[in-house]
Amino acid sequence: MPYEISLDRDLERGLDRYTIAIDEDFDSVAANELGDWVTAAAQNPTAVFEIDVTRAPTRAGRAVNTLLARCAWLRARRRVDVVKDQFAGHGVALLALAPLASLV
Repeated sequence: MPYEISLDRDLERGLDRYTIAIDEDFDSVAANELGDWVTAAAQNPTAVFEIDVTRAPTRAGRAVNTLLARCAWLRARRRVDVVKDQFAGHGVALLALAPLASLV
């Protein structure tokens, strides 16, 4: 499976937190399929997403960027967070992940 999706309910905040872990087999077909799923799942106003790209190989960079571009409208609404391990040996070139102000 090119990705895994898990759901945690945040009862305190009333949110449905989806964690999407990108795996070694992630490609453009999986990116489009997952982009369609995220768009449909986002129709639920309580849905928020975390996309973990730490296991994505370098060759999946274009597919990951495709997925992130399709999720840009959700990222602008702060409903998508991207997790990238800075020290992974097989990182992916990504769009800007977070403004510097949020790191302080």
